Order: sequence, then structure tokens, then C-alpha cells
Amino acid sequence: MSQNTAQKRTKRSFVWGFFEKINKGNSNVFRCKVAGCKTELSCSGNTTNRRYHLQSHHPVELREAQSGNRMSSDSSFNDDERDNAEGMHHQKQTSMRKYIKQSGISYNPASQKKKELDKALVRFIVKDIQPLAVVDDDGFAEFVHALDPRYCLPSRRHLRDVLLEQAYQKTVQHIGEILKPIKFIAITYDGWTSRTTQGYLVVTGHFIFEEKLSTATLGVIPIPSRSTSKNLKELIFSVLKRFPNVSVVCAVTDSGSNMISACDLMKMRHMPCAAHKIQRIVMVGISKTERSFSSKETEDFVEKIFCDDNDNVQNCDVSVYNVIVKCKRIATFFHHSSSANRSLEQELHNAKRQLTKISQPNNTRWNSVYYMLESIWKIGEALFAVLSKCGKWELDLTPAEKHLIPQILAILKPFVKATTKLSGDSYPTVNLIIPTTKQILTELNSLLSLSDNEVVEEETTVFEVSENNKDAKVVIDSQEAICFLKQLVSSTREKMLEYETRTASGFSTILDPRFKKHGFISESNYRMMAEKLKEELKTVMATQNRTHIECTSSIEPVPCVSKRAEYTFLNNITFTRHDRSIHSTAQAIVHLNKYLEDPITNETTDVLSFWTNYTACEALSAIALRFMIIPASSVPSERVNSTAGNTITDKRARLTPTFAEQLVLK
Repeated sequence: MSQNTAQKRTKRSFVWGFFEKINKGNSNVFRCKVAGCKTELSCSGNTTNRRYHLQSHHPVELREAQSGNRMSSDSSFNDDERDNAEGMHHQKQTSMRKYIKQSGISYNPASQKKKELDKALVRFIVKDIQPLAVVDDDGFAEFVHALDPRYCLPSRRHLRDVLLEQAYQKTVQHIGEILKPIKFIAITYDGWTSRTTQGYLVVTGHFIFEEKLSTATLGVIPIPSRSTSKNLKELIFSVLKRFPNVSVVCAVTDSGSNMISACDLMKMRHMPCAAHKIQRIVMVGISKTERSFSSKETEDFVEKIFCDDNDNVQNCDVSVYNVIVKCKRIATFFHHSSSANRSLEQELHNAKRQLTKISQPNNTRWNSVYYMLESIWKIGEALFAVLSKCGKWELDLTPAEKHLIPQILAILKPFVKATTKLSGDSYPTVNLIIPTTKQILTELNSLLSLSDNEVVEEETTVFEVSENNKDAKVVIDSQEAICFLKQLVSSTREKMLEYETRTASGFSTILDPRFKKHGFISESNYRMMAEKLKEELKTVMATQNRTHIECTSSIEPVPCVSKRAEYTFLNNITFTRHDRSIHSTAQAIVHLNKYLEDPITNETTDVLSFWTNYTACEALSAIALRFMIIPASSVPSERVNSTAGNTITDKRARLTPTFAEQLVLK
């Protein structure tokens, strides 16, 4: 018994091989022997703190030691022999990374090559949203060694606290250098909450750089307390004070009361996000097709579209709302059933149809509802055949509901095109809000075959849609679809026509040489905005001390092309040039009238290039370029939220609250 006890006491953990015992003052400490690490740990009766140190700072070396051939448990080495044997064992199992460090053939940390490779690693982490733990992955280490054996990957802590911090500071400095000569920027800001309930505020800036519209993430800031308007104001000011030379033209946000109030407190011009407006129009329009809809329950009905509560649908009713909810259940079933998906693939293969994945809708963007309906309609009868084989007859649609799907798609298609166009950030979009609204109403009214004052009891219209890359005619003959269509027309007029009276969208539409007054729906709104623009031009010209500017245009009028235009309502516009009447009024009126009298240009005109090279009136050009930088939507800040979400929720990244800001500032 005593012999066995003695043998057990001679056993020693391999962890001891990584440390040496040294005397320091009146106490003893253990110093780490791993190359490049001189961490000192307090003495204790076990190896817990030393094992934790290896797991946190030297995981590769620890895994190599654990996976190596261990000493036999019944061997009778004494402590000295065991230390020597373990040292020989570790020497045999030395990794390539450790060998490079010990042999001295790796790059010097201060060498230019090492710094360049570290920068490339940081760019790889940031651009591809990779977890920081990738530097600890064996496969990645082997790949890097095969590329350059002399390069040693940094530790995760060094990558996070040193390399990424340096890259972040340089990025902020670089953005500051870019914004130094910039006079005006527009901003968007939006809130986001992580899975750990930590709130963040994203601020993006939009400006013209090298004659192109550019976007930069100015900050991703943790919200320390509630998202009140006062707190948002302080956070936004903390971001903008980094760039003291710029002036904010306008802020674009959603229609949240705290977002709007923050703008009021900062005394900034505010414009509601056009994409959110369209989202609201469509989703509430769908909800109102439900028989039991109540105006007080708008939000509840919007949420019910995305839930799977069977009580929400009356099977005997045929409505747009019920069709969408049923299609949502079908998408959810195929999303969770691998066998049903395999059966669907086989069915499509037998029918020689293209494999199509059923889109899953979400409540963030209504477009997902459209894409879900489109995917189900494209699959056609193959999908319903699979449902029958799986015994899911309750998910099958009635013939009337199947007949309604292509009509819903035809009605929603103008909104999809508008949302996509207004969500861009590489080209001016604020000038497209009013013309796009006009296009939506034009296409919807063409479906109804109605004029403004005409009322028809039974409408039958034809709309072109595409199925399997072939044009097909869809007849809008369902009373449910017609009611839905009328509701969207009414809501679009109510919610979107307000942009014709807003300075940012009104000025930019007039100053778009492709639209001018033809982009407006209301003639009175156009005249009102033109008068306001004249006053703005007078103010700018007075500031520039330009009282006598010769009205000479270097821009040749460009005739409208006959090809099919992106904005279809422009096809029927006839171009006329009115006789110029030079009055003895302010030069601002002369310059603006001259611009307005010139024919509109074709659809391919680059608006920024047009105004950058416009020499007839520098003041008018300055106004146009100042307003064209305003985005139509707050989608740019929402895109950053998505990126930050992918970053912060990655458990392997072990991020600090400010680390999201470092990653999204590219």
C-alpha cells in the first residue's frame, strides 16, 4: 500500500515542464519558459493557475503537450529523471511555430516585412469578419507557415489589444484626413441591440470625395443607458467632434420619436427614411386585408404575419393577408424539414424545372415577403405535390389562393424596385424619392386602369410578370387584389407625397437634370419648392458676394434617348423650350430660370458629374452638390448594424464593447 502511494506521489503533471521556480524576494514564483513569455505566477499547491495561463496564452503549446505520448503511469522515474524525460518529450514535440521562435529564423518584430504581414492579417480579420481565435487554429497556422515559414502569427490578445487598435486609430485618422477639405456631410444613425442586450448607436457619413459619392462609418458607440433623445444627442456629438471641419446638411433616420427629437435638439435638418415609409405602407396594407383588422391593432397584425399561430387564419377566407400567412407556414415547414426539401428537389428534377430555394420571410424588410411568394409561385405545383406526399394537406392553398399569388406579386413589384433603388449608397438617392413615388403611383394606377376622378366598380387589368424567364400575362381580376391595390394607392399618396414639401427631397428633384418639374406629382408643390430654391440661391450668392454672374452655359442640351427608360413615366414627356424672358430681378432668378428652361437630360446622366462640371452658376452647383449627398434611407447604418451583429455575437471573438467599432471602420 505504501509502495503504491509512493508511486502515485512521484507522478507529476506535464504542466510543470512549462515553468521554472525562481526566488523573488521573500517568496518563490513560477516563471513561464515558453519563448517570448516571462509571466510570473504565484506558488500554490496545484497547477490550476499555471494551466489557466497556458490555456489563455499558449493554447497551441498546451495542445501539443496534451496530444503527445504521455509518460507511463507505472514508470518509476524520480522527479529529476521525470523532468529530464518530459523536457526531452517536449523537445521532440516542438511545433513549427515554436521552433521558428527558438531558432531565431523568424522575422524580427520590428522588421518591415513583419509589420506588412501583420497588417495583411488585420485586413483579413476585418474584411471577412473572422473571429480572433483564427490565429489559434492549427489549420490556419499550417497554411500561413506554408506561405511564409518565417512569419509567426501573433497571439489573440496581441491581435486584439495592439494590432487592431493601431489599425483602428489609423482608420480614424485617415477618415479625418479625407474629411478635412469636405465642407458638408449628411449622416444617418440607427440603434441596434445585441443578444446580450447591449445597445449600440451607428453613425454613418455621406459626402463627395474625388467627384464620387462616398460613405464612411463614423462611429459604432455603445449606449451606456436608455436611448433617449438627449443621450442620442450626446453620443452623436461625441462622434462629430472628431471631424470639426464639416457641417451636417441633414440627418436621415427612421420615424422613431427619439430619433426625430435628437435631431431637433441638435438643430439639424431631419428627413425620414423612405425605405421605412415603404415598409410601413406595404405591411399595413397587407394587414388591412384581414377581415378582423382594427386600426388600433396595426402593429399586432404586422407582427402576426410572421408568426405561426394557426388561429390567425380563417381557412374559409380568401385574402392577401391569409395567403401570405399560409405561404409563411409553407416556407417554415420546408425550412425545418430536410426530407421535404429532398422530395422537392427530386420533384423539380423529374419535372426538369430549375431548383429554387423557398425564401424565409423576416420582419425587418418586407421585400422578404415578396421573395417568399415569388419562390413559391415559381416552384408551382411541384411544391403542393410534395405537401400531399408528406401528409401536410392543411398547408395546401385553395385554387382561389393560388390564383391570387401572381396578382399580389404584380401589385408589389413596383415597391420592390423602389426599395432597391432608394437603398443604394454609391449614387445620389434623395433626388429619386419623389420621381420614384410618381412611378409607383403611375404603375399602380395602370393596374387599376383609373384616372384620378374615374371610379370603376369592376376592374380587369393586365400586368407583365416573369416566370421561369418567360413573360406571362397576369390578369388583376380578383376583388381581394383590387381592394389591396386601392389601399396601397391611397397609403402611398398619404405617406409619400410629403416628400414633395420637404426641402432636401424637393430641391434635389428640381436640381436633377433628368427630372426637374417632371419628377413632381403636384404642380403646386413644384412651384412652392422652386420659389424656396430661388430664395436659397439668393442667400448663397449673397454669401459668395456674386452680384453679377454672366449667364453662359457650357453644358450642351442632351436629347432624351428613345430607349426604354428606367423611370417609365418619362417616356411620354414632350420636351419644350420656353422663350427666355430676362427680367430685372435678382440674378438668382435668372440663373435658376435658365437651368429650368433647358431640356431634361437622358436617364444615363451622371448627376454628380453634371453639377461638378456645371459652370453657368457656381452657387446653383454648390446647392445641388450639397443636397445630393443626402441618402434617401437609413439603410447604410442598418448595414453596419448587420456587420456589427455578425461580429459581436461570434463567441470566439471575445470582443470588447468598442471592438465592433474597430471592425466596421474599414
